[in-house]
Amino acid sequence: MANIFTRAFWNSRGESVTTQQVDAKRNLLRVISPATLERIRQSVTTWRECAVEAEQAWFPHRVKMQRLFQDTILNGQVYTCMEKRRDLTLLRDFIIVNESGEELEEWTKFFKTPWFYLWMTYGLDALAYGYQLVAHGDIVGNQFPNLQPLPRQNVSPDRLNVGTFVYSTSGTPFMDEPFLDWHTYFSTPADNGRSSARVNDIPPCGYGYLYTAALPEIYIRNAMGANADYVQVFGQPYRVGKTSKTEEHERAEMANTLDSMGSSNWAVVDPEDMIEFIEAKGAGSGNGHLSYDNLITRCEKLISKIILGHADAADSTAGKLGAEQGEDSPVHKALMAKKTKDGAYIENAFNLVLIQKLQAIGVNFPIGATGKFKNDEEDEETRQKEYERNLSAATIMKTISDAGGEPDWAWFNDQTNMKVEKKEVEETETPEQKANAANEMIEKVKNLYRP
Repeated sequence: MANIFTRAFWNSRGESVTTQQVDAKRNLLRVISPATLERIRQSVTTWRECAVEAEQAWFPHRVKMQRLFQDTILNGQVYTCMEKRRDLTLLRDFIIVNESGEELEEWTKFFKTPWFYLWMTYGLDALAYGYQLVAHGDIVGNQFPNLQPLPRQNVSPDRLNVGTFVYSTSGTPFMDEPFLDWHTYFSTPADNGRSSARVNDIPPCGYGYLYTAALPEIYIRNAMGANADYVQVFGQPYRVGKTSKTEEHERAEMANTLDSMGSSNWAVVDPEDMIEFIEAKGAGSGNGHLSYDNLITRCEKLISKIILGHADAADSTAGKLGAEQGEDSPVHKALMAKKTKDGAYIENAFNLVLIQKLQAIGVNFPIGATGKFKNDEEDEETRQKEYERNLSAATIMKTISDAGGEPDWAWFNDQTNMKVEKKEVEETETPEQKANAANEMIEKVKNLYRP
């Protein structure tokens, strides 16, 4: 592509940078000490502690919250909903347009690359995790093949720095040189306004939708564990060996015999001992498992509602979407709302942040040009509504004509934005000829909207 770069890459301080490799000092990944973020058993208590830690007045941190999220995303329902929400945006066509709204095909092609697809993916992840700091990495062949996110537990959205270790109260600012032009910081609105004070006019950062989804996910995890115990105890045969022998080695022989019969539970008891399995009241006839299914299903629907906007967005009934069908269904409307919202989020990040960073390092991006997602579906919907409106107006005119009345063509032209003039006909024209003329007019309207 010609004239992509004004020169070899330069940063905003006027320093020359090779087009093949960016100095490693500009990548904040180098300041982070490798460490594993340990996993712990999550509960409602630890879920609450995440918010408490993030809302501390003097030393807020997001470590517990990010530790919570790394378990939350392992849930199949959460993973599926996240993938579906990402796809709503990633499967759209992203184009570059000039100030007149005309597509700049050469620049659109420039951004149809794996690195830009990853950049958008990481940006959408910020909506889930609350924030994301992405290192652009080295430049190879006019691309950023080493684009990757920094570990979120080391990134402080409250202090706008990167700590070498987790729980560092100081770190390297990522909004300053020489890192500013080589990283993209994605943030989200703070719904409760409880994040610490602004830094460099950057608003407080939110928690992301995963924090809200984490609570029902914890209930799902606990319910599935309890359900597994229920199946093991009540769903599998229980082997009981009764013996009056008191010698330890003799009772051990009985235990080994029972243990070698299979993987289900077993016990060695005295002849007078009794083992009894008692189900909860109202859970007779082997229906106790339904309480687990009910809780898990309710929580999964809640997760779908949180992430996708509707309880049935991920698990809708075949042939039926919500209370209505097709584009009028609540599910479709909810998904389109998320699609529009997330698309606007990426467009703003591209136009207000990424363009300036690329221009600062030497990319000859056209002044006044912007990036946006194509709205083919919205355009088609508008076209369909216009077709239905015009067809309705044409039908009214035909009905008036068939009844022997005189249609008001000025009204018709105003309603349809079409220029239709009254056809001069001889007084001897029959009603049948008039009806045929009206039908021809309707067919012309239909042809205007046929692909």
